[in-house]
Amino acid sequence: MGSSNDRLDYCPSCDSNWAFCVCAETRVQAQAQGQYPFDGQLMSREDYLKDAKQAFDAGVMQKVEEFIKADAGKAEYGLIPPATLDEVAHVFTYGAAKYSPDNWHKCDDNMRYFNAAMRHIMAWRRGEYFDEESGFNHLAHAIASLMMLRGLEIDVD
Repeated sequence: MGSSNDRLDYCPSCDSNWAFCVCAETRVQAQAQGQYPFDGQLMSREDYLKDAKQAFDAGVMQKVEEFIKADAGKAEYGLIPPATLDEVAHVFTYGAAKYSPDNWHKCDDNMRYFNAAMRHIMAWRRGEYFDEESGFNHLAHAIASLMMLRGLEIDVD
């Protein structure tokens, strides 16, 4: 067998198992074509449902009376510290009022957000915890800058 990319149960973009693939674009493309990764192969939803019904009828699958949620490998947003997320949202709100909502999308120089993040991080390291102009924590500003930087990268991908 060749590389894992030659196998249908591995994502061709990130070379990880479909169950743990984080390449949303690849997953969306496969689903747009009516293909769903399951048990090492891509199959149509109809074929999956037919196979599942046959397995259930044959007694291979059993009805489960307890709640089951197939969320293994999915992002756990509950792990993000809510207070930090709230601070970052306030920084974005401040920026939207100062410049305009989603103004950051118009930037054609990614280094501006990298440099802004580093300025806020360095201010924090010097013991300046709050930005003089906005009043928000420098780390919240740095996180917002890094989110915008990553957002611009994703938009290009």
